[in-house]
Amino acid sequence: MRHLDRPDDARGILDRTMPRWLAAAILVAASILPTWYVAAHDDRAQGFTSLIFFGENPVQHALPEIRALHPATGGPWGYDGQYYAQLALDPTLRRPDLKAAFADDSAAYRSQRYLPIVLAYVLGLGRPASILTAYALLNLWFWFALLALLAAYLRGRTARQYAAAVACLLTTGTLISIQRSLTDLPSAYFALASALTEGVAGSVLLSLSMLSKPTGGLLLARYLGSWPADRREWARRAGLILLALAAPVALQLYIRHVFGCVPTGQGNLGLPFVDLIREEMANWKQLAGTRFGNAPWEWPFFEFSAPLSLLVQASYFAVRRELRSPLWWLGATFAVLFLSLTHLVLVEQLASTRTVLPLTLAFNLLLARERGRFFWFYFVAGNFGLLWSAYDFYCWCTRAL
Repeated sequence: MRHLDRPDDARGILDRTMPRWLAAAILVAASILPTWYVAAHDDRAQGFTSLIFFGENPVQHALPEIRALHPATGGPWGYDGQYYAQLALDPTLRRPDLKAAFADDSAAYRSQRYLPIVLAYVLGLGRPASILTAYALLNLWFWFALLALLAAYLRGRTARQYAAAVACLLTTGTLISIQRSLTDLPSAYFALASALTEGVAGSVLLSLSMLSKPTGGLLLARYLGSWPADRREWARRAGLILLALAAPVALQLYIRHVFGCVPTGQGNLGLPFVDLIREEMANWKQLAGTRFGNAPWEWPFFEFSAPLSLLVQASYFAVRRELRSPLWWLGATFAVLFLSLTHLVLVEQLASTRTVLPLTLAFNLLLARERGRFFWFYFVAGNFGLLWSAYDFYCWCTRAL
């Protein structure tokens, strides 16, 4: 794994090396909020199922094992995690009752997020209650894996670097994956690990990212950083690409064999900026109509500011081009993805911020070595709008006291 070198110019307070105890204390403090939030959702009767967000209506025709466990429900329709949790009960995807259980969704589409499904089944030892527990806790485990990855990469231990690390750990895209048991954090973790790793290991990690969510495949662009010098380099890159694609392609073929089709999420992408501008205009109208002090203002405020922060992040990759850096390619490709999202994803920040989580991770890690005068502008403007989940976690935990 490549590491972020210590800065040569350490004149500013942001670039002074912190004592090890202080660096460790920062990471421990950052871990309190997600750990507390998850631990507080443990229920003696229903376990951690409230983190999966089963819907009252979908659970009525869910798989029999799910109904027998009487999971906690979150609203009439719930959220995406409930479908992955059901698939984890049988990763072969061949249960005849899946069609009825996914009457209002698509088992073929959800199956493409296959790796978290298999991990939950293995960690749960094939037992339904244990599988749900493993799946509900899976994102917290990946959160700590991300923390370890950042600590290994940011070995310089400067305030600038750890500010960037905390921004990655507490951004909305990261925390919402914990809050609703989604597959975005596992995929983003493997994509980031791949960007920081060379050779065969980097290719395998990229494959794991695609097996967690197909958009991880955008990082295949890392092999376009420079023109190969000779045939041997051509062959090496081709081999790494084939290695990264082998398992995801095999999964797609298996899904097609089982279900007869592989839905592609059609309608999620469109012309750049078109839906983004339209949604931001609607968000502004909602925010302008909010009377501060008389109605909850936090949600419309972050709904409006989250896309603006993501725009700042996207602009950073246009200004700071590093075509030989896999980390730059990770952020740049997801920046293009963000600009092309339609209203189906931009309709709420919980969807958009997790969809382009690799953009936020790559942005902050590249910013950690930024020495220009605009560091504070990029850091504040690029992260301020992505604090909704941290704020929501804090409010929930204080109410639970």
